[in-house]
Amino acid sequence: ILDLSKIEAGKLNITYEPVILNVLTQEILEIFAHKAKQKNLVLSANIPANFPPAILFDEVRLRQILFNVVGNAIKFTDSGGVTFTVTSHQPENSSDTINLELAISDTGIGIEAAQKERIFDAFIQSDGQSTRKYGGTGLGLAITKRLTEILGGTVTVESTPGKGSTFSFSFPGVKIANGITTSVGSIDVDVNLDQLQPATNLVVDDVQFNLDLIAGYFAHSQHRVILASSGRLGINLAIIHQPDVILLDLWMPELDGIETAKLLQQNPQTSQIPIIVITASTRPSDEAAVAELGCAFLRKPVTKGQLLQELKKLLPLAETSRDRQLNQPRSPILAVSSPETLSTGE
Repeated sequence: ILDLSKIEAGKLNITYEPVILNVLTQEILEIFAHKAKQKNLVLSANIPANFPPAILFDEVRLRQILFNVVGNAIKFTDSGGVTFTVTSHQPENSSDTINLELAISDTGIGIEAAQKERIFDAFIQSDGQSTRKYGGTGLGLAITKRLTEILGGTVTVESTPGKGSTFSFSFPGVKIANGITTSVGSIDVDVNLDQLQPATNLVVDDVQFNLDLIAGYFAHSQHRVILASSGRLGINLAIIHQPDVILLDLWMPELDGIETAKLLQQNPQTSQIPIIVITASTRPSDEAAVAELGCAFLRKPVTKGQLLQELKKLLPLAETSRDRQLNQPRSPILAVSSPETLSTGE
């Protein structure tokens, strides 16, 4: 809602910087890989080998667009898969720009013809998209369309009910970032969380998808994860389990992240536990408030690599592989909790 308000008021800042689309695509696929696997969906991307190494674009807003549309595609697809395709064409008489085309295709429930234009309106969802089954607020596509237009592009949708949809984005005259030669293959993409010593991580977020996402990052690692669906429950679990790190959502009902962090720091039993605040908020004032509390700060959607970089600042590195062979490996335990129940399983 805050993003939509900024857009409508013309106060959303756009920052153009070199963007390596290969890397950004990899991050988006990584974010949704766990959810796609849970639904047995094929999640793939097609980027031509001759695509420029980098383009000048607003990476934050492009990530937001892709996050919204790929997330929707997976949510409304129960079988088959989701494909992200990139194409580009160089305009005549221009050697430093491209016409960029992005397409996200799925094999999901599709959209009725009469609904295709209305789905881009705020708080509107397609008639076939049950709120009870799929959830959501109807804001994602409204924000996506407005961001696309601010970035000088257009978005269209083609869909057949029961067979799937394709959302296509066209951005003409995108500048090529000259002098950028880094490729995805030359970037350190080692995101193995077992680089760190086994630790207990408490994740506090009121949205189940966000809990599932972080839990998926820790899956098959030696780390223990405890999930809490509210700030108050998170405080209780922190006292009981004494986690090594707390990953805390900023905006939650009843007790928000700032209030939760203050109560944790005021309690002698939890005051020394480091906190990483994770939020979708883009307000500088929120980041400043978090900094005053001495907490680390990450913006959603958080990639596994970003999470690892922050954890490296707080947790010791793991023993050498030879040393690990001499010790019994620690089995990952996922403790999923709600205000009423707390269950633990391998």
